[in-house]
Amino acid sequence: MNLKNLFCGFLFLSAIIFWGHIKAQEKHRNYTVKKYKKAGTTSSLIVISAFNAKEPNEQSLVGIVLILDADTTKPFKSIGYEGVYKMQVQPGKHKVRAVWPGYKIITTDYIKTNPGDSILLNFYLPPDERPLVD
Repeated sequence: MNLKNLFCGFLFLSAIIFWGHIKAQEKHRNYTVKKYKKAGTTSSLIVISAFNAKEPNEQSLVGIVLILDADTTKPFKSIGYEGVYKMQVQPGKHKVRAVWPGYKIITTDYIKTNPGDSILLNFYLPPDERPLVD
């Protein structure tokens, strides 16, 4: 067995072990969802960040207003100065909406959470070129 085959096999096994904890990953036009599974908990955790869609590799946006179960209009929380917000939710189906002046409003499809799920939700907010005032 040559060194190249050994290295490729090591990379393959490492990828299986590392990615084995990821339950699913969904890519949408303006957000991504990664689901991780943890046994022994009854609630679910959603970790949310938001980025400027034109500069997705830059620092995350702060102050984005988040609305859980987007069918309501009551703001849930906002993303703090660290650029991340964590919310405990009951298992079930949830929509999350991200709102901030100067950016288009993004609402997720229903995200199904099961007991023990940890979900990483990244919003990529496109700038809204429309003027704020007529």
